[in-house]
Order: sequence, then structure tokens, then C-alpha cells
Amino acid sequence: MGFSRRFNDNAGNSGKVRFNGRDTTLAAALAAAGLIVMPGTTLASSPITSIDSENVNEEVRYARQLSKAFRSVASGVAPSVVSIEVTDSAPYHGSAAPGGEAYPGGRGSMPMPPRRGGATGVVIDSKGYIVTNYHVVEGADEILVEFHDGTRVLGTLVGKDQETDLAVIQVEADDLTPARLGDSRNSQVGEWILAVGSPFGLDQTVTAGIISAVGRDQMGLARYESFIQTDAAINPGNSGGPLVNLDGEVIGINTAIRSSSGGSNGIGFAIPTSIVERVSSSIIENGRVERGWLGVAVQPLSDELARSFGYEGEDAVLVSSVLPNTPAAEAGLLAGDIITTIGDEMTSDPADLIRAVGQHDANAEVQIEYVREGQAMVVIASLIERPSNIEEFVRGSRGEVGEVGLIVKPLGVEEAESLGIASGSGLFVEAVEKGSPADEAGLLPGDVLRRINGENLVDPVDFSDAIRKAISAEKAIRVLVERKDLTYFMLIDPETD
Repeated sequence: MGFSRRFNDNAGNSGKVRFNGRDTTLAAALAAAGLIVMPGTTLASSPITSIDSENVNEEVRYARQLSKAFRSVASGVAPSVVSIEVTDSAPYHGSAAPGGEAYPGGRGSMPMPPRRGGATGVVIDSKGYIVTNYHVVEGADEILVEFHDGTRVLGTLVGKDQETDLAVIQVEADDLTPARLGDSRNSQVGEWILAVGSPFGLDQTVTAGIISAVGRDQMGLARYESFIQTDAAINPGNSGGPLVNLDGEVIGINTAIRSSSGGSNGIGFAIPTSIVERVSSSIIENGRVERGWLGVAVQPLSDELARSFGYEGEDAVLVSSVLPNTPAAEAGLLAGDIITTIGDEMTSDPADLIRAVGQHDANAEVQIEYVREGQAMVVIASLIERPSNIEEFVRGSRGEVGEVGLIVKPLGVEEAESLGIASGSGLFVEAVEKGSPADEAGLLPGDVLRRINGENLVDPVDFSDAIRKAISAEKAIRVLVERKDLTYFMLIDPETD
């Protein structure tokens, strides 16, 4: 603790301990425990150990006040903290092994025993909604919830979100006490906190520590990360439990530890309530999380890259590509743009951009500040819901129509300018498969398709649908093609065999 010991051989002072000023809190705690003696008091037949501090009584009072605060917070949050036991019956989730396979120690083919695990949850609503971790309930066949008074009830999974490692379950129970959720954005490094949970199956366990860091990301634990780091002891079983400040407010949901032994090494991570509230609300309302999506690929902006674009600084992200038929494309963003802000959030790295976009709902409008060729620009983008399968979305948005051998995309300003034609409705032909119906009709890469069967073309998906309808009806497809300064009508005879 950094204290120094000094022994004096003078009579009546056979032992004396001096504490540095920064250790008076320890001295106070030792005095309160009776392990050392205050100045002016004696112990019979024992040498007197004294504290050389005039403020020890005040320090004892402070120590006891902190202890009282811990007790108050722990008792206040206890009714809102539950233990969760999950059961995964064979065949186990994610396992290819059949349920009747023999297991070690068994004779012949015997049923595989169910797997069980324990964790923690927090009541967030009087209607029985409980938040916990996605990895706690993933693959669970049965969820058993135990309250602080010993009541045990079955829980039902409402929804889960792997992207943030959060899930919501619901129970039918009366007189529930929801936890008070605080604003994690006000949390400060060095702030005292408590972690409550069921480590190793020991329910209602409380540990204390401080906030070690905030905004931890790129940990590889979830797609959307902005963890609160703490040195409060968090062990297996604490997952899903609350991180609580001294005001009795839950500011995070404990989710992971960094450990070489499997136990607490003093580095734990909690999902902040700024994320928990939005995700849990969306799950309760929709059964899933709807997130906004922009449709750009970005990369970190190094100093060397920044200079090549004439940009000073690195606190931004570089757009490496813009997916067609996305909010980014419709807003006019281009590869090479440098995005500095989305909404009111700075985008210093790709993780910042992912969080800034993902915290908005689908159909939300966001303001994007960016720099293009040294000029600061602002645009409003209307987000869409993030596709569950982005690769499939990209294939669809690029209009890959295998039946006629075409790959098309929306006609952007860049393509129109490079071709010397007017922008607007139309699809740009990226590729034509050799020997395909499109190739036999005379279409070439770089052509612009303006109409199909008399209808203006804007969306590659609509084009794909029109192609498939024509194939189903065994009809030829009439397209209006613009090539350089000329327009042509062409007939594509789809393969209908």
C-alpha cells in the first residue's frame, strides 16, 4: 500500500507505524477494525501502535460512509437481479451429434444428458421483461428464472440480438421491481461501481470496483461495441448482471471478462445502457432490432492517405466503396469521400461509423458531414433497414440476372458524366455474359438501359422482376438502349427451355 514503517527504541514507544497522507483511508479502516490503536488509548500488556494523523476520525467517517453507500446500493438493486438457469437438451445447439449417441461412461447407446448453464439477468419492466446476454440464452430449450426471494418461474424468450450480445426474456410474476436505468454516457473513469450477479452459481454476489475505461471497442465480442471496462470482479455466471453506480442506477450489463485462467483478472466489460435501452425497447416492440444502414464500405484514414486526399488529420473514415441502390448512393456519396460526422457523432474510425449509423432506426434521416477533394460538404441520407444478408442484397441491387446474362446497376452521376449522357432514370450495364441472350441481342458493357417494355428503369430489382415475368410468359423483352449519342430498341429473347 506504499506505507513506511519506522521503529523507535525509546521507552514507551516500542512500536510505531507512520502512514503517508495518501494511506489515511487504510489507516482509518484498520483503526475501525481494532487492528491499530488511536493516539491517546492503550492496550493492557501490549505495545501501543499509533497513527500519526490528526484527521483519522474524519477518515474513519468517510470509510464508513462509503461502506454504507455500498450496502445501500446492493440492497436497493437486489430485488431487480435474477439468476438464470438455461437447459440445452440433446441434440445440443450447434452440434451435429445425434441425441442417442453413447457418451463417456455409458453402456451402448444412451440418451445424452441435457446441458445446463447459469447466468444473471435484470428486471427492466414491471410487465416481466428481463434483459440478459444473447450468449446466455442462445440455443436454450428451457429458461428458469429465480428471484432474490427464492421464487422460481419459467421464462420465455422475447427476442435476441447477436450484434450486441443482448436478449430479452419475459416471465409471468407479480410485484416485480424494475431496476433504475441510468445514463451511461455520464459515467466517468475512476467512478465507484458495483457488479451484481451469480458467479459460479452463487446468486446475489456483489463485488466492488471502479470504471477503468469507457468506449472500449474492436474487442471482437460483438458487432456494435462501446464497452464500459471495470476492475470489479466479474466471473463466469455474472453474464447478464448489472453494473451499478453509487446512485443505485444500472449503467451497464456485464457481458465478458478478459482472462487467461477463466476467472476474474480485474478486466471486465459491460454493455452500456445507452445501447441496452434501445436494443431492449426494439426487441420488446418488434421481437427483433431494426437498425439503420447506409451502404458504404469504409477504412481507417491514415496520415499518409489523408495527405494524398489533401486532408489534414486522421479523425475521420475513408469511403472505399458505395454499394449501389443504397442510401449512400442515393445521397451522392462516392469512393474517396472522407466522412467526419454522422448525426452528432464523430466518426474517428470505422467502429464509430458503424455505431453512429446503427443507433438510428430504419427510415431515419441523418446528416452526414464529409470532405471531397478538400471541400467540406453536408448531405442528408435516408437510412434503410440493415439487410440480414448483405451479400445477397448486393447481388440483388447489382441486378445480376443470370437468365439473360446481364449485370446492371443504377446509373450514377459519375457513369453518366463519363459516358457524356444525361443522368436520371436508367441502368448501367456492367457486364454481359458471352453467348447469353443479352450478348446475342447486341448489348455491350457501358450501355445504358432506359426502358423495358415501355417502363422507365430505375431499380435493378424491378428490372430483374420484369425479366423473370417475361421468361414465365415466354415473351421477348424490348429494351431501349442508349449508347453514346444514339438510342436503340433491342429485343432480348430469353432462354425459356
